[in-house]
Amino acid sequence: MVVVVVVVLGCGVVECSVTYDRKALIINGQRRILISGSIHYPRSTPEMWEDLINKAKEGGLDVIETYVFWNVHEPSPGNTAMKGFTKKIVNMMKTENLYESQGGPIILSQIENEYGPQANLLGAPGRQYVTWAADMAVGLDTGVPWVMCKEDDAPDPVINTCNGFYCDAFSPNKPFKPMIWTEAWTGWFTEFGGPVHQRPVEDLAFSVARFLQKGGSFVNYYMAYVYSSESGDCAAFLSNYDTNSKVGVMFNNMHYSLPPWSISILPDCKNVVFNTAKVGVQTSQMEMLPTNTEIFSWETYNEDLSSSDDSSTFSTLGLLEQINVTRDSSDYLWYTTSTLADTLRHGTPASWVLLHCGDLIRENGICLGQNGHTRYHLPRSWLKPTQNLLVLFEEIGGDPTRITLVKRSVTSVCADVAEYHPNIENWQVESYGKTEEFRKPRVHLHCGPGQSISSIKFASFGTPLGTCGSFQQGTCHAPTSYTVLAKKCIGQQRCSVTISSRNFGRDPCPNTLKRLSVEAICAPLD
Repeated sequence: MVVVVVVVLGCGVVECSVTYDRKALIINGQRRILISGSIHYPRSTPEMWEDLINKAKEGGLDVIETYVFWNVHEPSPGNTAMKGFTKKIVNMMKTENLYESQGGPIILSQIENEYGPQANLLGAPGRQYVTWAADMAVGLDTGVPWVMCKEDDAPDPVINTCNGFYCDAFSPNKPFKPMIWTEAWTGWFTEFGGPVHQRPVEDLAFSVARFLQKGGSFVNYYMAYVYSSESGDCAAFLSNYDTNSKVGVMFNNMHYSLPPWSISILPDCKNVVFNTAKVGVQTSQMEMLPTNTEIFSWETYNEDLSSSDDSSTFSTLGLLEQINVTRDSSDYLWYTTSTLADTLRHGTPASWVLLHCGDLIRENGICLGQNGHTRYHLPRSWLKPTQNLLVLFEEIGGDPTRITLVKRSVTSVCADVAEYHPNIENWQVESYGKTEEFRKPRVHLHCGPGQSISSIKFASFGTPLGTCGSFQQGTCHAPTSYTVLAKKCIGQQRCSVTISSRNFGRDPCPNTLKRLSVEAICAPLD
């Protein structure tokens, strides 16, 4: 059983109420569209928490979602003490007045986590457990709604929510409950020795925008979801579901161009303030660079393991007192066991492969002799300026003198922005009837701490091709591109350049939509 709390950033100290209807959560009488991010505190060191929260606020998040890890809070090793755990955690929150109903920041709680598939396998007992868990949670009287993710049978008033890569087809089990996406998957787990699964940010933006549309229909490769009110307020989503071709759309007597697999958001049914295929954020290229730090004073100890013959093995039930068995001559005592499995209920013995390694082997990154990690992350908050002690346990041999320290560093940064990139400030200017000149889009580059931009590897204002790390000039190119970027950025930790033909001397190709693509090299400060 897992309790999840969702916290609003920047909520005032005045008392607020949290309810819901079919459209949204209602906080202090106001429906809210909330953008949330998960921070799992056991997966980062305490020294990192403040910086993570600051980055969440700077990034525009309304909410932080976190899990209470029952296995991290064991009273003693191996003693999970599940009975009463949820009540204990909730009462701790209530004592500190942390729920929104008490004037605190917690607006939502979750009971259980993706239990639906397991409940379906168990049948009636599984459904009974879901009902019991929901009743128990609601009975704790937190004053805020409860949710269950991936649980279609979540009993009222608990809201069933969606987890997945795409949740636009999801709908709650009752018409009076809102659509909530508790886990928008930004990637997937990395297996030992396997590739790192990365999801393009444009696809993630597309899936979130598509989820926010909440309904409607589409025709061919595009559709318009229009929301209007009696007062005349209007907002629209224009969508292109084709993965290969851009399309032109006529909407409200205006023409719009939609890139493949993208959604344009028009908060006033006229101006595009965001398109999911035009995410103009910087892309950073990372490399593992040697630190040239010497590791001194290696001491190695070999522990010989006895052969598994009759003289060194015996059978017993249960675990033994290790020091008495080994007579303190070894730090290690090995256990082996066997089992007979009914393979697919056909009665044929099966060979089992251990897919989950125990703590001893996982710490070394090797599972059943297969290749594991070659690099291990050492949180910088754990390191001292000097006199750090590194202890390794290696089962199959190795040479510690070949171990080196590397530092994950930003080696280059890229930006790729069109000259008419959607700009929300422009929409705000027009909506308020101001006559000032619209803001031109800009590229923004910044290196990591202790670095500056040492050179410009690529720069082209025109019709460049490719992506970060493999940009190429297109048929249209402003000859001054490199000079403009070099003058503005070299020697700086961060810089920005306005995208306009005037800034590059002249228009290299009139009547053509142009873009600025840049790759800059980051180097340590002298």
